[in-house]
Parts: sequence; structure tokens; C-alpha cells
Amino acid sequence: MASRLKRLNIARIMMMDRGLGYTLYYAGLRLLGQRPVQPYELPASAQARGPGSLPTDPLLGLRFVNPSPFASKPAPARLNGQRTINWLIPNFGVGSGGHLNIFRFIGFLEQLGWHCRVVLVGSHPHTNSQAVEDSIRQHFLPIEARVYLRPEDMPPADIGIATSWETAYPLRDWQSCQVKAYFVQDYECEFFAKSSYSMFAEDTYRFGFVGLTAGGWLAETLRAQYGMRTHAFGFSYDKSLYQSNTLRRKTRRLFYYARPPTPRRGFELGLLVLEKVAKALPDVEIVTAGWDLSTFDLSFKHKDLGVLPLEELPALYNSCDVCLVISLTNLSLMPLELFACGCSVVSNRLPCVTWCLTDDIAELADTNAEALAQACLRMLEDDDHRWQKVEKAYAFAMQTDWAQEAQALGSVLTDLLGESTTQTVTRQPQARLDADPRAAQVLPHEERP
Repeated sequence: MASRLKRLNIARIMMMDRGLGYTLYYAGLRLLGQRPVQPYELPASAQARGPGSLPTDPLLGLRFVNPSPFASKPAPARLNGQRTINWLIPNFGVGSGGHLNIFRFIGFLEQLGWHCRVVLVGSHPHTNSQAVEDSIRQHFLPIEARVYLRPEDMPPADIGIATSWETAYPLRDWQSCQVKAYFVQDYECEFFAKSSYSMFAEDTYRFGFVGLTAGGWLAETLRAQYGMRTHAFGFSYDKSLYQSNTLRRKTRRLFYYARPPTPRRGFELGLLVLEKVAKALPDVEIVTAGWDLSTFDLSFKHKDLGVLPLEELPALYNSCDVCLVISLTNLSLMPLELFACGCSVVSNRLPCVTWCLTDDIAELADTNAEALAQACLRMLEDDDHRWQKVEKAYAFAMQTDWAQEAQALGSVLTDLLGESTTQTVTRQPQARLDADPRAAQVLPHEERP
């Protein structure tokens, strides 16, 4: 009993320290008998009490929510006249799609002449910024950005960009940039049940930042509900990686993107769909990837591929006729990658999906097991219907371009900097703005590198 209580307490500390998503991820690995590449260590405040003693402070790791303004030390001179951006990001692991997207935009903006920096926010195990830079270049993209291990260490910049709800708080408090923006890839307050955490996440949409959103649904949601000024960017895919071999398959193959530790991907709903499909079409090969499901007792025959490296995904997508992708908050990037490989997509019909996917390019159904199963069955049984969508989806994917989206984002940032020179300087950051949502964008100008 004592051991169980200790594990529960550690889980509570982990959730407060790293958030619910990381805690579920860590617990999932342990249930599967695995350990993360970087084992979790209790915060210093927990270790200070000595072995066998755990803290009872319910606000451990959460006091950043209260305003605590800080400024960077002025730099002696500008860096070759370049415009500067500090990107505040949470700690990352290899394979993180959200971080890949951040680094992708950083890389394109660097090509457009921006000088970018990466600033880690929150608890992390890193002690050497060069090692983090090397990891980003090895496992993600060869960006030039220098890494800073704490917000307090970052130099002044023209623009500061938050990239998750936890990173929005230090950006709110930072007083050494002209423009504050928020790179929003998902509706993070819905990652939690109604709770203090959901409120902490939701409140960041009221900080007065300019929203740079992944798609139109987020842009409209943040604009309508919180009065945010928003600019949406579209989705694309890595065209050097995802390509179609244009071969029609001899056997029917259904791929399911299975992510049990990511609630917004509807894992249990997906399993109910697959049960129905397997019963109706027992000869269809069902393939799962995205997580190791070997310890789950599933009722249907399937091939579990676990977590695959990026370079193996195109071959998988090309080998499948249909992919079931469930999105309960914002759409994932997978549909564009699947389209490029000639694989048709079945997804749920919600506003967070239909801003990008239409009935012309995907098979959309109500968000319940029966409707989604019927959609999968139609795509598997009606070759003409499926191939009509595949051709239109492929054409849709081909006309998207990450470089164009980054160029548009760069133009938005340039315009925001231009506007900031005519706005009133605000010295005290605000947690809430009931008037102009842009009022907190402008903070004191200092000499920058």
C-alpha cells in the first residue's frame, strides 16, 4: 500500500511539473515495460526533503502562473541588422510532430533573413545548450538557431513567440521585445478535463498575443471566443519524403493511427470502429502504428507496427488503401502526408477537421463508431469511389507548400513589427485584457544583438 501511495504521489508531482500529456506518456511506457530515453527525476524541491519523503505542496511547478515580470540584459549591438525572434518552447523528445513544425518554420524564416533563437521553458534535464542544438539538427532539421536553457537567460529580441500554454506565461512576463505572438497548433485547454489546468491553458488566449494558428478553425475559435487577433497558416507536407508509387494494391489494407496516450486521437473510439470493420470484412488486413499495442488484448486480428521512424512512413502509407485518422481537437498533419502517398482517409466530421478536409478529398462521418465503420467499409469495398477521392486528394496535397506558408508568416511578423513602432509602449504585462487584445504586444525597446 505504501509503495502504491508513493507511486500515486510521484504521478501527481509529475503532472504538476510536466503536465498531463507527459504524465500519460510516461505511465504508458511503464505499463508497457519500457522506460523513456530520459527517465523522470523529481524536481529539486522534492529531492531536498530527502529519500522517502515527498512534498505536499499542491502548487509545485505552477507558481509561474502568477505574474513575475522580468527583462533581459541589454545586448551591446544589433546582430548584422537582422530582425530577431525568440521562440519559447517546452522540452521535446525525438519524434515530436509539434516541435518538428516549430523547427520547420524557424528554418524557413532563417532563409528569409530572420535571426531565430530557441528558448526552453519549464523543467528539463539539459545542462548544455550546444548538446540541445546538436540534437535538434540531428533529429529534426539543420536550423541555425542558438538554444537558451531558461527564459531568464535569453537576450532581447524584436519578437517573442510562445508555442504552448506553459510557454505563454514567461512570454507574458518578459519585458524585452516589441511584439508578442502565439504559435498555436492545437486547442490546448481541451487537453484537460475542466480543472485548474484547463483554466490555466485557456487564460493564455486572453494575454493579448497575436495568434499564429495552425489552420482556420483555431483562428476563428480564438478570435470568436477570446477576441484574439489571429493569422492562420495552412498545412503541407515534406514533398521530398512523402510520394506516391501510384500502384494499386492487390489486397485490401486498412491502417489505423493508434495513439492511446493522446486522448484527442480517440483511441478507444478507433478500436470500436476496427472491431466492426473486422467483423464485416474478415479478409481485410488491419495495420496499426503510432504506438506499441503489443500489451493490449484486442479482439480483432491486426498487425502492430509500433512507433516507426519517419523514413519508414511513406512505404507504409503507400501499402494501404484506407487510413482511419480521428481528430477530436485540431486536425493532425497526417492526412496531407497520406494524400501524397495515394492513401485515402476516413475521418470524423467536426469543425476542427472540416476546415481542411472536405467530402471531395476524404470520407467524413459523424464522430461515432457505427458511422465511421460504415465510412471505412465503403472506402474498402467501392474502388471507384475511393480512387475518385484519392485523385482529388493527391491534387489538393500537391498544391500546398510549407515554404509559401512560412513566407506568409514572415510577412505577418514584418507587418506586426511595423505596427509596433506606432503603438503605445506598455511596461506592465497583463494576464487579461478586456479592451484591445493587441495592447500587450508592445513592450520597452532595448538594444538587441
